[in-house]
Amino acid sequence: MAKTAISDLGTRIAVGNEPERLISALGNGVLKAGNVVGINQTTKKIQALNPGTLELGIYIVNGDGKTAIDTALPDGLPLSLIVPKSGHTYRVFIADQGGAKYQGQAMKPNASAVGELTVNTTHATAGCVASLSKDIADDDLVAEVDWL
Repeated sequence: MAKTAISDLGTRIAVGNEPERLISALGNGVLKAGNVVGINQTTKKIQALNPGTLELGIYIVNGDGKTAIDTALPDGLPLSLIVPKSGHTYRVFIADQGGAKYQGQAMKPNASAVGELTVNTTHATAGCVASLSKDIADDDLVAEVDWL
């Protein structure tokens, strides 16, 4: 059965017991915990990470503790973002890979701007931010990744 929600993997975004650095931003009413995002410079709201646009940084939505893990975070309300650290493991949304993928494959932000990562099919590491920490099945839309 395909894993399509963060709750299919667990209830936390940061998998390990290492301390995480968190920053604050505002929800946008669409994105949810596990999305890879930037911060819009004007509104200070989270937005889907789209390479080449003007968002600030690259973060993972951590959730707010009040909203269910698979629910979009309310528009304009404060939330916490994880500042991902190299070597740490996170649960994130991924684009439909159209087949099984394997541990160690490099991941990069998805150019379609939906807050997901996608496997880098060229096997180059330029622009990659994470690698799969576990194999994923066809049609999985969430995965655990090790941040590079």
